[in-house]
Amino acid sequence: LFLLVPVSFGLALFHEPVARLLFERGKFSPADTQAVARLVLIYLGVVIGASFGDLLSRTFYALQDMRTPVAVSLIGFALAAALKFLLAPRLGADGLAAATSFYYLFNSAALAAILVRRLGIGMLTGSVVALVRYAIAAAIACGIALLVGQGEAAWIVLPAAVAGASIFVLVALLFRDEFALKLQKFVLRR
Repeated sequence: LFLLVPVSFGLALFHEPVARLLFERGKFSPADTQAVARLVLIYLGVVIGASFGDLLSRTFYALQDMRTPVAVSLIGFALAAALKFLLAPRLGADGLAAATSFYYLFNSAALAAILVRRLGIGMLTGSVVALVRYAIAAAIACGIALLVGQGEAAWIVLPAAVAGASIFVLVALLFRDEFALKLQKFVLRR
């Protein structure tokens, strides 16, 4: 959550400036930038779902259960494949991206539901508090990044990202977040 929340907030808010910085040169037009930016936003489901899905799958493996993640993945794959056939003709690349995001989000949601049923709700202890803490820190960081990122130049997203990341860590430190404190300790040791 320490990395996933700010990255997700940042990409959701700054998907177009990031796409402009990375791609809008030469033959890449502003319309192309908007199309890629929209895909980045739609693909956020992959980032979030894959992050949680990997962690949840490893939990099943630690419990000596290899079958459940495979079964969930096969079901998700079948559903996503059907969605791709349904959405691609009408929505093109957006439909393919949405179906792919669905696959990863479905897998992580299904694995989480099964684990909560097996291990109890206690497995989520501290997660909601951490999520709220990181959401607040990410919102403040994105607000600062918006202020720093004012301007038309594509490169302005770089100092905005540095400012946002710095503010996120500072706010997390103010919350006495364990990961921010470990990061501070690591950096100060160097």
